[in-house]
Amino acid sequence: MKGCQKQFMTLAGAVLHLESGGCCSGVDRAKVDHYMFAHDTRHVVTSATARMYRCPNRACATEKLKLGAIYQHVQMGSGGANRFAKVRNVLESFVSGMGELR
Repeated sequence: MKGCQKQFMTLAGAVLHLESGGCCSGVDRAKVDHYMFAHDTRHVVTSATARMYRCPNRACATEKLKLGAIYQHVQMGSGGANRFAKVRNVLESFVSGMGELR
């Protein structure tokens, strides 16, 4: 993020940092949510009916209130979605796109 020099071992860690509201960039959970619900038009990780995030593996019913929690779920392999390069690429592109947030 612009203005933030913190580095994270995982993208989930970076997202959780932003959602915490403690990032000096000014990005917080509300901005992350706004960005994701505006850009995830195919509902890869956003629910079409509620302001929730869901596992991108359709066979997994996991839903969470925070993007960082779903990202952790995927990275840990809990929902089986991390096996699919396409899913990883989509998630990474969303998080990379958040670099424009302020």
